[in-house]
Amino acid sequence: AQQVLSLAGIPPQPWAGEKASAMASMVLVDVWQWTPFMFLIIFAGLSALPKSPFEAAAIDGASPIQTFFMVTLPMLRPVIVIASLLRIVDAIRTYDTVYIITRGGPDFATDLLSVYLARVNFRFFNLGYGAALSWITLLIILTVVLIFVKYTGFMRMVNEKEAR
Repeated sequence: AQQVLSLAGIPPQPWAGEKASAMASMVLVDVWQWTPFMFLIIFAGLSALPKSPFEAAAIDGASPIQTFFMVTLPMLRPVIVIASLLRIVDAIRTYDTVYIITRGGPDFATDLLSVYLARVNFRFFNLGYGAALSWITLLIILTVVLIFVKYTGFMRMVNEKEAR
């Protein structure tokens, strides 16, 4: 990778080796890893959309931009909400990538909650504290999910779907 960057004129980078750039490197790896999954979910949602609303929009003279914002995006909203929810929960529980690349370093710059939990439980064997932290993690994830569900109107979308 360094050779390819040097061909493009970019000097060698201390990606995960410096405190200032370590977390950005982890975010970059995570985005690189999960973007195809998100693309597939949204592409599947796009493929499942019915054709008739698009035909009606074309007959009414809607531009492609209007069709996207007034037809495609509202019909795709449940898929985007579920995909985002899956991604948020997965991002909170990220462990393997960070542990393999930096083990929480340098100087604890990438020490996520999951990496810290593993250290407390399996390295220091402080199981009581580790169990309490695990429950707190569960409560954090549950709170994030409930806030996300409330502010995206997910339950309203589910109720509307069931009412049809």
